[in-house]
Amino acid sequence: MADINISQAEADALISMEKQRVDDKQWFFPEPGSRLAIPLTSPDKRENFMLDVTRGQIKLTKATYQNRARQAIVLMRLDLDGRPHRNPDDQEIPCPHLHIYRRLRR
Repeated sequence: MADINISQAEADALISMEKQRVDDKQWFFPEPGSRLAIPLTSPDKRENFMLDVTRGQIKLTKATYQNRARQAIVLMRLDLDGRPHRNPDDQEIPCPHLHIYRRLRR
């Protein structure tokens, strides 16, 4: 399994890295209640990423766009028209909002 606790500098580098499609497959926005995962890669092919797109089933304007690295590391996630929730610092945040990877302090 991937190491999901990478350094903040490494996460920042992965976030800012250019990402390209791995192939020419045509993707369509998912049906209500569905999701898709689009594989991406860095230009030098040394890093692999995934762009996840999830669509709400009942509230059609609800969607999530998420960029993952190394299969399990969520670098960024954009939540649209969902319920508010709490950050680790106990602050409640409404939608829309953008999550950006922050290394957990132990």
